[in-house]
Amino acid sequence: MGLFQRRSKTTVPVKRKRDRLRRFLIENLENRLLLASDFVYDRSAFLIGFHAKLTNTPTEIRLVDTNTNVVLHTLARADFTGNVNIVGSQANDTLVLDGPAQPFQKFSFEGKNGDDRVTLLGSIVSPGFDVLLDAETITVGASQEIRTFKPGSPSGSIILRGVNIELQQSASLRAGLITNQAGDVTIAASNAPTAGVSVFGDLLSPVLVTNNLASIKLNSATIQGANVSITANSATQTRWDDRVDNATIGKKDNRV
Repeated sequence: MGLFQRRSKTTVPVKRKRDRLRRFLIENLENRLLLASDFVYDRSAFLIGFHAKLTNTPTEIRLVDTNTNVVLHTLARADFTGNVNIVGSQANDTLVLDGPAQPFQKFSFEGKNGDDRVTLLGSIVSPGFDVLLDAETITVGASQEIRTFKPGSPSGSIILRGVNIELQQSASLRAGLITNQAGDVTIAASNAPTAGVSVFGDLLSPVLVTNNLASIKLNSATIQGANVSITANSATQTRWDDRVDNATIGKKDNRV
């Protein structure tokens, strides 16, 4: 056998090469699933507040800053688990809920420092889950509702916690009326000077801390729950003086 014969190589037929390539291209990929998630927007680390609208539609949930028209957060309904948790900044924040009522699970807005406001121009429907709104000013728009009642199951609670709380004409808080199924409803307005402000008032200007009002206004509102608590408290004097309760609860044809 000669030298050139030893160096010769065996060629692969063209058809076999194509078959190998074809098998490689049609190899099945591993199935992957996108995980569903909650709608969470936490602004607590920021010193700049926001003025945002939460739009709730059958296809998506979107939080848009109405001053800048910047989308702060969005989530497709197909990927949404049902929980909404919005946490305010260290400055003044405003949240407006708009759009037709769509089902939520747990819904919460927790204001931090600053003068925070929540206005419901749409309803919150969370059967069997809790709803918490914590802001200096809370307004439930006319004919809007917060509903946590779930027939045949334990219902969620409704908590409104702030300084000035108003349920406008024909608004409703519905946590149910059926024994062992209804949830609790708590409306608590409180306004008192902080320790630092109280000390400042004692030393320099008591007048600055004498007008701390807390108010709850119910305008033909319907409130249903296993235990309904409506309280308003305010401290209108400095820390060394007797405190006078200057809180007001306005009621007009409310059905509790």
